[in-house]
Amino acid sequence: MAYNRPTDLDGYIALMGKADMRVRALLAEDLVNFLSDSENDITCTDLGMLIDGLQPWLTGSHFKISQRALEALSELIGRLGQDFNAYTPTVLQNVVDRLGDNKDTVREKAQLVLQKLVECRVLTPQQLLDKLTTCFKHKNSKVREEFLKTIVNTLNEYGTQSLSLKNYIQPIADLLGDPTVTVRDEALQTLVEIYKHVGDKLRADLQKKDVPISKLAILEGKFDEIRNDGLLLPSAHTSQALTNSDDIDTAAMPRPTRLVKRVPSAPPRRPAGMDGCGVPGGGDLAVGAVSQEVFEACFEAVPAVTIFGARDFEEKMKNIIKLIGDKTMDWEKRVDALKNIRSLLMLGPQTQTTLFPQYLKDLSIAFLDILKELRSQVIREACITFAYMSKTLRISWTNSAFTYCRN
Repeated sequence: MAYNRPTDLDGYIALMGKADMRVRALLAEDLVNFLSDSENDITCTDLGMLIDGLQPWLTGSHFKISQRALEALSELIGRLGQDFNAYTPTVLQNVVDRLGDNKDTVREKAQLVLQKLVECRVLTPQQLLDKLTTCFKHKNSKVREEFLKTIVNTLNEYGTQSLSLKNYIQPIADLLGDPTVTVRDEALQTLVEIYKHVGDKLRADLQKKDVPISKLAILEGKFDEIRNDGLLLPSAHTSQALTNSDDIDTAAMPRPTRLVKRVPSAPPRRPAGMDGCGVPGGGDLAVGAVSQEVFEACFEAVPAVTIFGARDFEEKMKNIIKLIGDKTMDWEKRVDALKNIRSLLMLGPQTQTTLFPQYLKDLSIAFLDILKELRSQVIREACITFAYMSKTLRISWTNSAFTYCRN
């Protein structure tokens, strides 16, 4: 196998047609490294030839090469910015197809390409979702599931100011009856996430849609929980004040954050003065802001647990590590598992200094997976748990792994 690493993009383009998979794999890795170095000039004879050369890599059966192709596209989008728009029609469908890949890492890289298109202003958030609406009926169930995640990610990142969701509600509701259980679950959760942003306007809109009564009853229960727990975002209340229409429309609001103060108008379920974590509020803050006091108060907003010796503690920790490291597990169970970590740490000094440290290595591996999670609730709970572990155990991390430091 003869392979000499190219020194410019023209050199990479000349080698991209090589059939030898070993050469392609090396070339793909080197290309990503080349593009990621901002000091490397990306001027070439025809950049379109580079984009065209990436397409067979993207659609091929070698998942590592497909993953590298997606990484290369992300780097190119970052380097070119809005100038990448000319190549979007060429790459978008192939990126969408990779959302259905069997490998988690490939799906994650495909999601990153889509996010990069918006982040670098190649497409607006609305344009991106509008171009992907065919995913609602894509033959690959993974693509349908991942597109629902894309909707939630985009909404959580850019808010209702940048998106009009009214045309998506019926297609999402249709997926509540999808043949694949994971798609049905994701459709349900997507509507729950939208409700956080638009409030009871969604409830009214769904009552006009073709939604099975049993599914609507489940959604109504979820919506009630969100209202009672104070998890509605400010846009949910402002959008209602802006219009009397039952359609879900845009509302001029700042970008939301994952942690929000409890909205006073929500039906009370906790004593006055409590925020969304069930802890004392942090005073007057900017919309979407959270004070350090509120964040740290969330540390101990967890259920109480009891252990009966080291054996019982070991079983609980093994179950926690299994839950938070399993991407296929229901997200609510992963959130509960993260809370249980803090519950165990609250049991006292013996737990913190004797029992807990021996599981840090296994926890570090599980956290590496969970911190890549795209669901905001899981990330929120992971960050709170991460911070509490740091405070309690005096943990530092290097190369994304925990190192236990005892004074």
